[in-house]
Amino acid sequence: MQRLLEGCSLLLACFIFTPAFGQQAARQNGGAADAIRNDQSSFLVRCELNHKTGSYREGDALSATVACEVDAYIYVLYQQADGKVVQIFPNRLQPNNKVSARQTVRIPARNDLFHWTIGPPFGKETLKVIASKRPLDELSNPEARKKLFPPVDGQAMKGIDLVLGERPPSEWEEDAVELYTYSKDAAPLEAHQRRVGVFFGVAHYEFNAEYEQAQLDAGVPADKVRALNLPSSHNNAKVLAGLLKEVGQLDEVRVFTNEQATRDKMHEMLTHWLPQHTRPGDTVIFFYSGHGIQIGDDTGDEPDHYDEVLNPYDQITGDVLVQLAKKRDQLDASQAARLETLRQLFVTVYQKTESGAQANEAVIRATGVSDDEFGQWLQHLDGRRIAIVFNGCHTGGFANNEKGVEGEGKSGGFDFLDGEISRLKDIGQRHCSLLTACTASQSSLVHRDREFSVLPYFLIEMLNKRDQGPINMTDAHSYCTRRMEDYFREMEARTSGRVPAHQPQLYTDRDEPIYLKP
Repeated sequence: MQRLLEGCSLLLACFIFTPAFGQQAARQNGGAADAIRNDQSSFLVRCELNHKTGSYREGDALSATVACEVDAYIYVLYQQADGKVVQIFPNRLQPNNKVSARQTVRIPARNDLFHWTIGPPFGKETLKVIASKRPLDELSNPEARKKLFPPVDGQAMKGIDLVLGERPPSEWEEDAVELYTYSKDAAPLEAHQRRVGVFFGVAHYEFNAEYEQAQLDAGVPADKVRALNLPSSHNNAKVLAGLLKEVGQLDEVRVFTNEQATRDKMHEMLTHWLPQHTRPGDTVIFFYSGHGIQIGDDTGDEPDHYDEVLNPYDQITGDVLVQLAKKRDQLDASQAARLETLRQLFVTVYQKTESGAQANEAVIRATGVSDDEFGQWLQHLDGRRIAIVFNGCHTGGFANNEKGVEGEGKSGGFDFLDGEISRLKDIGQRHCSLLTACTASQSSLVHRDREFSVLPYFLIEMLNKRDQGPINMTDAHSYCTRRMEDYFREMEARTSGRVPAHQPQLYTDRDEPIYLKP
């Protein structure tokens, strides 16, 4: 899909300079711990509870473990069911909150003489972790630290929210873990663990015509112009969703295809809808089918120096931006505002780097979903069992232990809080499995029947074998690997030539299998 700009003279000629564009962290109105959000950080911080389900009865002991990928000042806030917020770290017994990268902090510390036990009020509560490369004065009051758990009032929370909003998103990160508390006499929380699926499929792209015109303007012969549109990605999502609702026993399914499968919709589903409709212990299946591309790593965290990007329906490249600028008078108010925001971003990056390629990649990053960003969004689902299936080119690059490996990738675990914090690339979930259509260096193909892509074709074939028992992600990977190897051998024999075969990759939780079909 991607074609980097060789220069930006045309783009700059189409635009009039205005003040620089600055990305802000995604934040809601201040006043509550769970309102502080940052989906654009360059590193991860993680928090885990001693109860995996996040369910606590009155009198239970609660402890939390926190780790961060970089050296940072760590702050942990506890928002009670009644909305009151207290600071639990740093505290009187643990005053030092400057934590080295990958150092694990337990709250309360193992040698502390007190136990943090659950008491009233009861209900849904939140543990909010903030990691900042610079101290937060609002949470560093020496007098407050004389108390074990000093209160943080609404005004202070708004001040924290404001200060963080003014800092570059790359300088701080947050994590929020929800828990549920109830009295010793209350009935236990509902034992049923829900299974919810969200499916995205993009076959028709919003700016396909502009992408094709950009190639024509660049001198590409008409018969050599490549389209953005795909034959079967929407069908992959719809058919798999219906099949997994039936045989995968999904309690709820949401499907978004083509114009519904926007970047904002993906963000909404991962950071708002799924957290609201599931809870720790539930299973979430997330499926994406569409274009996947690689662009230059902008944070220095990728061993192969590339970021991978999922391309939603409304993906824009620098070439497309040029075409939109040419017909700005034809755009409605919403489109014009979007164009202006991206124009400012392009110009700002170009002025800073003097590189049209880097400015183009900034636009791609802002309108697509990078591996870093997907990982940030996925943090909102802490505690869930997550099965992710990516059908797109280069999607194996979403896994850290596949990076730099040619051909067949590695399978393995990814414990975030243990040892070196080897995350599933930018998907830092402990109970998570990722199945991809190919490695970071490969392209994924459409099946010869054109109705499905290759990986979804064999997933559907496997799930339609009704006599099979439970199917976990490892089972799915093994089946698809065998069938895809047979398929590509047959295709090579048919064509008497080299077919660009690709192999499915699996990166899975070694502690607990995650089931597509229970």
